[in-house]
Amino acid sequence: LYSCFASSVACWDAHWDIYCPILLQLPETGRKMASLSDDQGQSTAPDGASLGDQGTSGNWRAKHAERKNARRDRPPKAATPNTPAPAPSIAGSEYGQDDISKKFDKHEAIIKQKARDLENLQRALEKKKEDLEEKEAGLNKRFNELRELEKMLDGREAAIIKKEVELQEKESKLSLEKEPSKHRENRSKEGVYDMEAQKADIEKVYSRMKVMEQREFELRKLLKDLDMGWVLGAGRAS
Repeated sequence: LYSCFASSVACWDAHWDIYCPILLQLPETGRKMASLSDDQGQSTAPDGASLGDQGTSGNWRAKHAERKNARRDRPPKAATPNTPAPAPSIAGSEYGQDDISKKFDKHEAIIKQKARDLENLQRALEKKKEDLEEKEAGLNKRFNELRELEKMLDGREAAIIKKEVELQEKESKLSLEKEPSKHRENRSKEGVYDMEAQKADIEKVYSRMKVMEQREFELRKLLKDLDMGWVLGAGRAS
């Protein structure tokens, strides 16, 4: 029932400008019809038009068309609280062309700044890569030099050991030559050597070997540190 009533009210509201003049003119039309019957159809309307012209269907159709065109040309009604307000146009005051241009220029400036920052970062990374390559080349050169030094020390160590053996042989010969012939003959016969002299020679060679081992240990530690630095430098460069 409520829906039917609402539909009726909406229909009357939509066509009120058509129905209202008709309802208002009904009493006057009745009076005019009565006078027309009395005057045998020769009465005129107040505005000078004949009643037959006002009552014809064609005249009402023309007036209805005029009202319809007037409603069509009428500006739209203001938005009620129940109907959502129309979305603002792009050309409106809030989103005008100037605002769009300013926002576009702002975003364009931000993008250009980020591009410049990326270019600077790329150049810095390339410079860092070149520095690491130079450091790697220097480490490789130093590593090769230390390898050569190790080989040279190994050769010197072998030469020192050989020289020590030769000195021991010479010392043993000189000690035999300085001893009396009797003792030398007894020693040669019995195969007995001077244990004190032999012990001193052994201690001397042992001390030299200790020194060489200490130098070798230090050299190998240095080479190990350089190997580790080279590996870390290569890892950072990659």
